[in-house]
Amino acid sequence: MAASVVRGQPPRRSNEPPTRDPIPAARVRQDPDRTWLIAGRHRHRTTPRPTKETPEAAAQGYWACVRDGDSATALYFAMDAIELLHHSYVFSSMRRRMPGFDDYPLLRICATAFATVKAERPRLPLRPEASVVIALLDEIIDVGRCERISDTSLIVYQTLADELDQVDEHHEGTPPRAGTVTRFRGGPAPR
Repeated sequence: MAASVVRGQPPRRSNEPPTRDPIPAARVRQDPDRTWLIAGRHRHRTTPRPTKETPEAAAQGYWACVRDGDSATALYFAMDAIELLHHSYVFSSMRRRMPGFDDYPLLRICATAFATVKAERPRLPLRPEASVVIALLDEIIDVGRCERISDTSLIVYQTLADELDQVDEHHEGTPPRAGTVTRFRGGPAPR
């Protein structure tokens, strides 16, 4: 087979996919903190996963990254745990799992992951990542209210959403989300 040459890389066979650096050099010079986080996301995406992914399996991935000292990748595993909870409650209609205090350890993992990354890289804006998790938590709360899950069971999700809303409060250009605290003060969920 014919070999092709990519500048700066060894020759490869034509049927092999080209290898690519996940982070262009120009981007590293612009913002090393954001580049560090993107590299963590890349490691997260390329990490082998169990065949049945659960929030608890994502938490195990988080703890493995914490043991390795890789807080950027750990953040994305913590976000995975919330996304899988969201899937269990919103898309699977709570058939196998109900929202409540049993999820508290998973929610604390997510809060800890954001706090750790912020402590390591204080200038790194985490609003984009926090906004994703906040949106998932808000949907879990809304679905829980529609299913008549008690507000006391849903308050753990609201607490995490409020914590994440403050993750970049001192950073310019990161407006807080509107109407977070009033959700539980109102009447029943809208129909």
